[in-house]
Amino acid sequence: MKNIYKPLVLLTLVAGLASCNNVAEFETESFVSFSGKAYSVKEDAGEIKIPVILTASSPMTTTVAYQITGGDAIENKHFTMPNRTGVITVSTDPAQSDSIVVCPIDSTGIFTKNKTIQFTLQTVNAEGVFLGNTSTCQITIIDGDAGHKLHVGHWAGSDRQTSKNPGAIEFDLGLCE
Repeated sequence: MKNIYKPLVLLTLVAGLASCNNVAEFETESFVSFSGKAYSVKEDAGEIKIPVILTASSPMTTTVAYQITGGDAIENKHFTMPNRTGVITVSTDPAQSDSIVVCPIDSTGIFTKNKTIQFTLQTVNAEGVFLGNTSTCQITIIDGDAGHKLHVGHWAGSDRQTSKNPGAIEFDLGLCE
């Protein structure tokens, strides 16, 4: 009985393959997404541009709406957004694409902790273009003052891990007003 199953399975497989004369066609979907899920910027950086990418099988340009959907950063206190319209132009040609521009407010000297902003792509203004998997993005504005006070004091050690002839290292770190 076991010997009958092998030829029967082989015959079924060959018959199945022989009957497949359909050609599979694959169509690439067009989609818009952020180029990354997370970005970090120092509070004194000036600005950060968050790219939004349009992927399509043929050249095209469209617009995409975006919105701030989360985070603890407060607009006009921790950041500003010049030309904030909530809509940017995206293209398969990166030179023709806009970015979402965020300008952290430099609050050097004031301990504010790191702050976050979450953006979400909302809608695409083109037929057949969808939102990609990376439709949300978080920006972290790094507080330049965070941790300075934790390092104030006298420090001593050596560079044993980086040198064959270790030497002693000593320094004092203090904050200047």
